[in-house]
Amino acid sequence: NGGNALEDFQACQRHYYYGYELIHPTRAGSPDAPRGVESVHKAYPLAVGTAFHAACEKYEATGDPDTMFTGFQASWEAERLRYPTLEDFSEDAEVLGRKICLAYLTEFRGSTLEQVATEAEFELPLVDPVDGAEWRYSGKIDRIVRYSGMLCVLERKSTSSTPAQYFPQYTLDRKCTGYVWASQQLFPDLKPNAF
Repeated sequence: NGGNALEDFQACQRHYYYGYELIHPTRAGSPDAPRGVESVHKAYPLAVGTAFHAACEKYEATGDPDTMFTGFQASWEAERLRYPTLEDFSEDAEVLGRKICLAYLTEFRGSTLEQVATEAEFELPLVDPVDGAEWRYSGKIDRIVRYSGMLCVLERKSTSSTPAQYFPQYTLDRKCTGYVWASQQLFPDLKPNAF
């Protein structure tokens, strides 16, 4: 993901190298070798966020609230199996999952947002205007919606922080700037805005 990779590179180039570039020595000769070394641990909040995104995607694809709860449960189970250190959090995750899914459904009940795309993946060229050098920028946009006739990028965030704690660090998040730009490339006849 372009936004995450950029943030990781700026925070720590070694972390970026191990997470995005390095190929495990046992897979070095394989053409389909995945890049990056993946941790065997995942933080509980990140795993809950992953399950919540999966739940939202299921709900937005079907419009059936029940699929949101089952989507969370299935994704949490997959996370738990992939990262055994999450086992101790399963009971808490199930309760929290029900709460955040219900909160989401309550917040967006009767919403006038018109779905344009969900989990929209992109890989677009970034071209240096001076020398023409080209890089690939990729990512996945949580939702693209139409609101009052305007195309908007909707980025879901799950956090235990209060809005006063969270939003100051989120306001200038480069990832969202990149998502708005990518939306403008994906839908050139429209002018997406941050939402």
